[in-house]
Amino acid sequence: MRVRFDKLTVIWTGAIIAITAGFLLLVTRTQINRLGELADEIQAERTAQVSDRQDVHVIEGLQREMDELTARCADLDKQIPKRDMFSTFMEDLARFTNARNLRSEGIQPGQPVRSAKIVAQPIEFSVRGPFQEVYGLIQDIERMPRLTQIENLKTEIDQDSLEDVCAKVSMKIFFQAS
Repeated sequence: MRVRFDKLTVIWTGAIIAITAGFLLLVTRTQINRLGELADEIQAERTAQVSDRQDVHVIEGLQREMDELTARCADLDKQIPKRDMFSTFMEDLARFTNARNLRSEGIQPGQPVRSAKIVAQPIEFSVRGPFQEVYGLIQDIERMPRLTQIENLKTEIDQDSLEDVCAKVSMKIFFQAS
């Protein structure tokens, strides 16, 4: 059995299909464009979220660093004596020098430098002895429970005894201003 289509039926069917396709293209084209815009917006939001997560990690790291620095500042306040303890520091320095069998070659205190809350007392001193003991003296000073700042350390081989060094140290000790 053979189905026959006359020419008019084919034209009408083709016209209906063409009109339907045109209508769908016109209606769905705007929807397809909108769908593309929404996909771009979603991608932009995802990128922003990733950036925000990274920012949160940076902020958390900065917060930890700030907490650590705050704790260090509190510790720093504890390391600054309430009054001038220059003589106590000098006694400790002499004790450390004697304990390490170093020869002191002079101690020269400088003019104190005052700020609103803190006084910095410069001190220069020289010692002679084995390098390991000079290094140990510097470590003893750094371990003191008070704030000190070694500004300059110069060591030279002792010409009298090639096994020893002569160390010249410039430093500051700090105490609270009255």
